[in-house]
Amino acid sequence: MSELDRAGFSRVRIPEGCMLKRKQLFEYTTPHHVYDIELFEQQDGTFYAIGVPRDEERWVVYGSNIVDTAEQALQILVDKIQREGVDVLFGSGASENDGGE
Repeated sequence: MSELDRAGFSRVRIPEGCMLKRKQLFEYTTPHHVYDIELFEQQDGTFYAIGVPRDEERWVVYGSNIVDTAEQALQILVDKIQREGVDVLFGSGASENDGGE
């Protein structure tokens, strides 16, 4: 974990109506694309992830639902990109699923 552990993060007091989230950055690389992924942790200990393809003409945002662990959020997102990657959605070249063959 970081310098501010999970327990400390969840105890930070914030004003009514405000939110505090922790964000981690990841890079997911497939044979044909690179995706920038952001993993968010909320103060209640839940997580979600969003990802966008890097350097694409069409901008697509992929996302997970809110789940109990960081691993679940990342796995949901990777699975979604695998199923619905930019090649699958727009038919531009090889499918993420078939490795380009």
